[in-house]
This record gives sequence, C-alpha cells and structure tokens, in this order.
Amino acid sequence: MNKIIIHVFALLFLSSSMYASVDEAAAKRILSKRKNNSQHSSLKRTKTYQILHTIDNDSSSEENGLITFKEYLDRLVYADFCEALRTADTKKITALIEQGVDVDKKYEDVIPLHLAVNRGDLDLVQLLLAADANPNIQNSDGHSPLHIATAQESAKIVRVLLEHEADANIQDNEGKTPLHIAVEDDLHEIAELLIIGNSKTDIENNEGKTPLDLVQSKEMRDILA
Repeated sequence: MNKIIIHVFALLFLSSSMYASVDEAAAKRILSKRKNNSQHSSLKRTKTYQILHTIDNDSSSEENGLITFKEYLDRLVYADFCEALRTADTKKITALIEQGVDVDKKYEDVIPLHLAVNRGDLDLVQLLLAADANPNIQNSDGHSPLHIATAQESAKIVRVLLEHEADANIQDNEGKTPLHIAVEDDLHEIAELLIIGNSKTDIENNEGKTPLDLVQSKEMRDILA
C-alpha cells in the first residue's frame, strides 16, 4: 500500500517542469563502452551502470518513508541529469544546474564530470566546472577526471582540468598518477601538460614504479628530465 501511495505522489510531483522529462530507462545507458587498445581497460572501457529507481519499503516508519520518497525523486532527477549529459543536451543540463542539481553527486559510482570527460566533450566539461564541479572527484577505483582524460588521450580536457586546479599528482587505487598513464602510453603532449601542471616524476605506484621507471622513448625521457 505504501509503495502505491508513494508512486502516486511521485507521478504527481513529476508533472512539474523540473521533473517531467525524467527518463528512468535512460539511466541504464549512462555510460557506453569504448574500444580499448591498451592496458588501461578500467579507464578506457567504461562499465555500463544503472541508476536505481526503486524504493525500499521495508521500514514501517512514516519518517523513513518520507526520506525514501525524497531519495527516490533525487534519483529520478539525477537520472535525468546523467541522460542529458549522455546526449549533450546543454539546455537541459543548464536548467537542472540552475534549479540546484548537485553536480558532484555520486550514485552507483556514476559521477557527472566523469561522464563528460568520458564523452570527450570539452564544452560539457567546461559547463560543469563553471558550475563548481570538483575537478578532483574520484570514483571507486580512485580515478579522477584527470586520470580519465589522460587515458582518453584528450589533451584539451587535460589542459582545462589543470586550469581549474585539478591535482596532477592525485593517485588512483593502484597508486598511479595521471603521469604514470601518460608515460605508459607515451603521450608526449599530455605528459608535457602534466609536467607544467607540477606533476612529480618520482611518485611510486603500488608496484614501486615511478613515471621515470616507465619511460619507453627518448622523447618522453626528455620531457620528464
């Protein structure tokens, strides 16, 4: 009974302009897999995520029911926001930001700025950063936007993130900094940007390797020198 009542109120609430366009099913398509030709499959091939949009009605507490209802609506709005990012609907993204959507919300390990970086969409990245998105927010693997942009070989996004005070020395769960990735993939332009952004060459990953230890070419060694 509680579930029926909650869903009725949800439908009524969603008739407002802010929520009318929510597409719950679209949440299942938030992240798409991309071709992976290097060892960084965890960054270059994104998992398919689902934003949950069901309510846990196990508690008989009326207070808990109200909290759950709010969480339910938040998830619907977040799904709509992520779908707008996936489709690069800047008009909807801007409207949701103006209405107070949390640009740093992390749900089921899905992070708005990570979605934009994964798309390689510089305009979306700049839009989120202008809305005070955290340039150093990490997912459960410890990947930051800068890790992802480096793995995606997007020098333009790396540059913009650094301009917004992204930490060039941030480490993921494997102890890798973005520079580790740039060196492993021999990405000269990105490595130069990271060095300019004060990336250190002597930080060890979990295997005790520094970026200098991973150099594969004379050109890269000259960049790190």
